[in-house]
Amino acid sequence: MVEAGQNDWCILRTQSANTLGLAAALTDSGWRAWTPTEVITRHHGRRPIVRQEITVPLMPCLVFVGWTHLEEMIALARSTMSYRTWDPAAKRMVVRGYPHFRVLQVGDRYARVTDSSLTGVRLAESTRAVKVKQLTLKPGAQVRMIGGLLDGLLGKVETISGRFAQVRFPGWHMPLATAVHLIEEVKS
Repeated sequence: MVEAGQNDWCILRTQSANTLGLAAALTDSGWRAWTPTEVITRHHGRRPIVRQEITVPLMPCLVFVGWTHLEEMIALARSTMSYRTWDPAAKRMVVRGYPHFRVLQVGDRYARVTDSSLTGVRLAESTRAVKVKQLTLKPGAQVRMIGGLLDGLLGKVETISGRFAQVRFPGWHMPLATAVHLIEEVKS
């Protein structure tokens, strides 16, 4: 049986530039840490334009860590966590340890977030993660609903308009308007 609060999270605050680094460093050290991310395309240069896909945090400055690690995070936040050193393989200065952070407090208590309250953030993260896949969806494609009450229902795309698609399901008189991120293409 899962103990109450075992899946809860505490919140760490850091500088926005350190968000991904802190989450990665904590995860690499074996702690349950997560920050929502998305992949965006940046354009560089004038001619020729160079496109580069980079991962950025959806919530800069915030990293979620398992509530069971709260005492360790408080101790880590109070200690000297990072230092710069020369990395001969990379031929540059690198930061070792953890970027500076604080454990978020609300009044005199540490902020505690339930796992179920992060459902919307996880959905936003997954929506942005499938952005590239959505562009390949065309009218006439066989699709399956993912998530929600209609999970697994098969249909056919009639039209696509922006982030929404009209999907006709067998036996339905009218197509259903649904968000594109809630359907996936079924390969025949």
